[in-house]
Amino acid sequence: MGTWGQSMEQKQSKAKNMKLKKEIRREKITKRAVLSRDHRLFDSIGVKCPVLLGPKLLLQNIWKMKITWEDEVDETTRNEFLKWIKNIAFIENI
Repeated sequence: MGTWGQSMEQKQSKAKNMKLKKEIRREKITKRAVLSRDHRLFDSIGVKCPVLLGPKLLLQNIWKMKITWEDEVDETTRNEFLKWIKNIAFIENI
């Protein structure tokens, strides 16, 4: 039996995910940051739709709060967004 090895694409994807998580931890979570992260992921055929729905719902709530683009979101929204960021790593292989 052969051994399983990661392809170069999988390694690059993991490295990109690690970089994204580090960036998020350092920056303020604002309406602009949520929108930016949401639009970095593309799903041409809708396979990832259930996972990509999370930030769209967060954005909807952020709009209802009527905060500006640079104001930080509340603690609940921040925690939900960070939880979503942690969970998106698995969809990179789809």
